[in-house]
Amino acid sequence: MMEKKSNQLIWREGVPVSSKFDDPYYSLDGGLAESRYVFYQGAHIQELFRNSDHVVIGETGFGTGLNFLATWQAWLSDNDKPRMTFISAEAYPLSVSDLKKAHSAFPELAEFSETLCAKWPPPSSGIHSISFENGTITLLLLFGDATDVFSKLSAKVDAWYLDGFAPAKNPNMWTDELFKQMARLSKPHATVATFTAAGFVRRGLIANGFSIQKTPGFGRKRERLVGKYKSPDSKQTQIPPSVPQWARYEPSNHKTVAIIGAGIGGLMVAHALKKRGVDVLLFKDPASGNTSEKLPAAILAPKFIMGASPEQRFYSMAFAFAAQHAAYIDEKHSVQGIRFVAKTLEDKARLKKIAALYQWPDNWMALDGEHIVLPKGHSLNPRAIIPKLSEDLRIETHPIQKIQHSNGGWQLLDPSNNLIIEADTVVLAAGLDSHNILKQSNLEGVYGKRHPELRANAGQMEIVANNSASLASQMAISFDGYLTAPLPSDDENSFRGIGSTYERLEAIPNAPPPSTMHKRQEILQNLYDNTGIRIKNTDVANSWTGLRATVFDHLPFAGPIPQWGDLIEVCQPLTLDAKNRLHRDVKLHAGLYMLAGLGSKGFQYAPILGEYIAAMITDDPLPLPTDLMARLHPARGIIRELVRSNKNL
Repeated sequence: MMEKKSNQLIWREGVPVSSKFDDPYYSLDGGLAESRYVFYQGAHIQELFRNSDHVVIGETGFGTGLNFLATWQAWLSDNDKPRMTFISAEAYPLSVSDLKKAHSAFPELAEFSETLCAKWPPPSSGIHSISFENGTITLLLLFGDATDVFSKLSAKVDAWYLDGFAPAKNPNMWTDELFKQMARLSKPHATVATFTAAGFVRRGLIANGFSIQKTPGFGRKRERLVGKYKSPDSKQTQIPPSVPQWARYEPSNHKTVAIIGAGIGGLMVAHALKKRGVDVLLFKDPASGNTSEKLPAAILAPKFIMGASPEQRFYSMAFAFAAQHAAYIDEKHSVQGIRFVAKTLEDKARLKKIAALYQWPDNWMALDGEHIVLPKGHSLNPRAIIPKLSEDLRIETHPIQKIQHSNGGWQLLDPSNNLIIEADTVVLAAGLDSHNILKQSNLEGVYGKRHPELRANAGQMEIVANNSASLASQMAISFDGYLTAPLPSDDENSFRGIGSTYERLEAIPNAPPPSTMHKRQEILQNLYDNTGIRIKNTDVANSWTGLRATVFDHLPFAGPIPQWGDLIEVCQPLTLDAKNRLHRDVKLHAGLYMLAGLGSKGFQYAPILGEYIAAMITDDPLPLPTDLMARLHPARGIIRELVRSNKNL
């Protein structure tokens, strides 16, 4: 969520003006011409397009998005068309209606504006990743104060648009702390351009490593500033110092990437890598009883928690990204949306507090009496989505039992110890099998016994024909369980999924436990207790059971795999005090990553985490704030054990 900030628009000579800062969002002399001259030309973007296969542009104030739209338009007309990532901070996100009105002054941008507005995210703090041009352009919207959100960004920026309300109107946007973050994130010789020539801005940029010159300004402004970041004397890292030394990552050689697991997690990593031009091969175990493809139904609904925290932001960001993912939007259903229903007075009060706290617009969240409706929530048919996602990928149906180092890369071996393939980079995305593969691989002798612990949880779902007389409401419902909207089945009729149980298993079984009538009754009774919908046993077509891979703290494992022996050695100071600084970063198994433990939220978490893992591998800007790196890291369980032990492990 974001703290509600007052920034109403007024209109002056057809230009939007901030009532809070009494300053226009773009020049009264011509906003589009100003954007092209001051920023696109001033930061030498066309030259960057010509000399790079991936251009990263950072902007300190998104505003109406005019600079992004103008740069996108220029990219489209450019012959080179490299991949482009446009990163922009915004403390006061405008509504879609205000964006459309502001863009209406520029008819030549109408098509670009329409596409942006259709994908405009809810105003939740954090990073919102939006794809355009089949993934060739990525917009990372950082909602929050510029200095704060950039301090939680990992990126290497080629060019800066230093934009925002005038320094005299909003000096908090032009601070030494912001310039420090720009310097941390800049590539050597990164360009910078801004409309202002204020002396303290010029001095602040120079003090933080930029060479700055005054050049002719636009319109009524006599001068503006342009410049470059000087090459640092020593190697810089884009990872902020606030990230624990045990939770950092390094890009890997990714000429060939093998992904073990072809469920929703592996597929989303593969698609994210493929759009970055990486050669990917997935491995699917034909004997695995825990594949996403076998799941009959799922819903896309976020976990709402009160208060601001990195976890809360993750749930919102993951939902917002998944809700607009092309693979899910293409799924056609008669009814979209999710209704959160409340049974008790306490639940009703909580839903009202959530609606008031999140303050999402009606196209993302609406308070309907005592219930919350999420219009962009989805009911999903995995048996249609997984094959569709698999169509344009190379997938081998072959079991992988272990991996081992080889010539700076990795060898993948089958259960008979036969070499299947060698790859530069490996991503473990095989659900519960990821646990077994690490255990069998024994990468570090005795320390190989330590690995991210995945837990097995069994679940049962009931499948009911949509023609049941009890199912008058067609919208999906979320409560302490769920009822999907109607989903198409193989016989052209529709069905609905009702779920589900959650049973912790002491060990990882070879197959899910069988369904039981007792669990069916539990599921149907829970539906009735929370919604008043009564389903007869005779209306249930069949039951489905599956296994979930979960983690002790309910967040997935997503990130690089460390060398466990080195991790334990370097992190010994944490046994004395969890806040102790380590003397160096922990060594990693180069080119080895993990995405597992998605639990019952695989279809919701996998899209953004696929982008997250792909960005780590390719050294792209991360689509999640860096304060989530430790909370998602595969080593966090061992770190917790170290901190709690007060002794050597």
